[in-house]
Amino acid sequence: MALTLFLNGNINFPKNPLPPLGKFLNPFSGAWTSDNQNEKGSQMLDLKDLKEKVEIIYDDRRVPHIFAQNTEDALFAQGYVEAQNRLFQMEFLAMAASGELSSIFGERTIEYDLERRRRGMKFAAENAVKGWEKFEDFKIATKYIEGVNAYISSLSPSEYPFEFKLFNISPTAWTPLKTALIFKQMSFTLSGYDDDIECTNLRLALGKETFDFLYPEHQKIENPVIPTEKSLCF
Repeated sequence: MALTLFLNGNINFPKNPLPPLGKFLNPFSGAWTSDNQNEKGSQMLDLKDLKEKVEIIYDDRRVPHIFAQNTEDALFAQGYVEAQNRLFQMEFLAMAASGELSSIFGERTIEYDLERRRRGMKFAAENAVKGWEKFEDFKIATKYIEGVNAYISSLSPSEYPFEFKLFNISPTAWTPLKTALIFKQMSFTLSGYDDDIECTNLRLALGKETFDFLYPEHQKIENPVIPTEKSLCF
């Protein structure tokens, strides 16, 4: 009986948030059913939310190429494809930004969650959504969200990505707020650090010439997104 309760998740170890092993190892819906079943060479989306059919072709690097007849369908397909390839990452980043990781990982991420909440990441994301809603194109942009939710709705529990089964959670509906949370998380990752005082002190200690040599503003090995030898045509 104790083993059955443990496998069903009725007995848990607080400091080691394992999934219910019975559910995780279930041969019909557990980890065994998570594979690369969605890695298709090409897809033809013909869903009720689309105005016309959309073709999605994956190249040999698994980069998807979307061919749509209008902007709304292209955005819908983008959301669908991103969810198909990165659903757990999307969910994880949104939770990280809002300071909700402890609902999955327990006390080990409490300090991280508190730090994000003290920064007001969720508050900033909510304000971002309010700003987006003022633009006429916002309704078109929500087609991306519809695409994400269309993919989520197409999944049965056995088809959930492996990570959802590992942490015993289910994907939830995508929202503009989740998109804004990821936007804020990425903004923080790219520009949320302040080393001005440390760098100023180091420059005074080393001198400008040595400091610029050790910490140049632009590295010679940097590769731009568009190669420099390519001409730009607009």
